Amino acid sequence: MTRLLTLTPFLLLTVILMPMPASSHFLTDSHSREFHVVPTDEGTVEVLMRFPLTFAYAVELAERAGPDDPMTAPFLLHEYVGRRSFYRLDKNTASTNPADFGKFLLRDVQLSVDGRVVEPVLLSVATVQVPAGSRPPTGRSELEAILRDKGDLETGYVIELAVVVTATLPGLGSGQKVGVKITAPGFVLPPNLHVANRYIDHRSQPSESVTEDGFWPPAVTLSGNPWASFAHFKGQGVV
Repeated sequence: MTRLLTLTPFLLLTVILMPMPASSHFLTDSHSREFHVVPTDEGTVEVLMRFPLTFAYAVELAERAGPDDPMTAPFLLHEYVGRRSFYRLDKNTASTNPADFGKFLLRDVQLSVDGRVVEPVLLSVATVQVPAGSRPPTGRSELEAILRDKGDLETGYVIELAVVVTATLPGLGSGQKVGVKITAPGFVLPPNLHVANRYIDHRSQPSESVTEDGFWPPAVTLSGNPWASFAHFKGQGVV
């Protein structure tokens, strides 16, 4: 099941998020990022994104003096159970400030149109449970299905939540290039963490597809040209 937070001041986030052990395992190795450039039936173009909720706290992770230091961060509640740190999403703050919550989630994702950095216009934010070791929702159809799901909301841990975000970019149409750059600050990653990043532009058939590895992947530019995928994979030695 999913939890959906549409960016209007009237929709409340009703899910109760239970605490989750954090410390050095605040990030896990089962997560990835996914970006889609999607034309709509109305003739506009949207950007559809999915990544672990924990990735949104890179700034706070980088500022910690040690891996066991507690974090104080927006939309995050910290508490001790015994001597262990636990975290959960501050659902009250997130639900009453949906636009700010969406901007916080994308603060380390720099988006550009034809080389010009733009501020995304957020449309909706959803969260979905991804238990440790399980596959996150993957592909345009699965992510769009999550956004359509307005059913009952379940509980979930911060470390087990992925977010799905949709936004429009000013000036983005069928022929403009879309740039995606991760600007999160550097910090020491857990040794078992592997992050795969996938970028797909659906404005052409076949779609343009790019893959990059790493928590800080190289900046990617999508042009809507399927031949760009060939050039990318050739550069990686795949073809």
